[in-house]
Amino acid sequence: MNVLVLTVDTNEEKCAERIRWEKSLLKIDLNFRVLDKEKWGGWKWRCERILKELVTLELENKYKYIIICDCWDLIFQRAPGNLDVEELKNAIILGAEKQRTGVKKFNRKYKEPWENINGGFIIGDISNLIQYYRCILDKWSTYKVKFFNYFNEIDDQHMMSAVFSENKLPFHLKLDTNSSYVLNFTRDVKENEFLIENNVIYSLRDNTKKIPICIHNPGNPEMPIQNLTAILNKIVFEGNK
Repeated sequence: MNVLVLTVDTNEEKCAERIRWEKSLLKIDLNFRVLDKEKWGGWKWRCERILKELVTLELENKYKYIIICDCWDLIFQRAPGNLDVEELKNAIILGAEKQRTGVKKFNRKYKEPWENINGGFIIGDISNLIQYYRCILDKWSTYKVKFFNYFNEIDDQHMMSAVFSENKLPFHLKLDTNSSYVLNFTRDVKENEFLIENNVIYSLRDNTKKIPICIHNPGNPEMPIQNLTAILNKIVFEGNK
């Protein structure tokens, strides 16, 4: 599959969670690239660094699709398949979660529980992703005033929500509301929305049983959601080889 996984990790040494993330990718033979040679410069800097790397990857002309994701609290269960890639013909797909964003306009427009963006997983064609990140950076100052003037600090997820709510890009921005690509756990995810079976976590969203590409346990690793830290370790290190 012509897909590369891209992440940012500015820690000087690999943490246990980063090692687990890499192990999950090695198990499914999915190539990855880690941006880890610079000091953390903030959320806008992170978007700038990702955009720079996307431009480099486009020039290399080796990969067509890129997954941009977190690496401390996320694992891969499978590689993207043909049906997953079909959805990317004219779209970027973003991870969805229940937890509300800080964009009031977004929350008024998208009212269903899973219609909220989690910036820990994005997948798309490289050229579309370049346009997307350029839009985020171009609109950063404008949207900061328009949507977040009352915030002391905004992050990339806030900005993604603002761009999503006013999308003027030449392709669709889609939320993975049925958790086919990534199952994002927050503290209000109910037990009837997922199933753990034989070292696999299935999504039961939309009344269908599916294996998400990724499982994301966002938040403080010292306060794991629903004991997910131990479960993710078990999937990666004890699951099928």
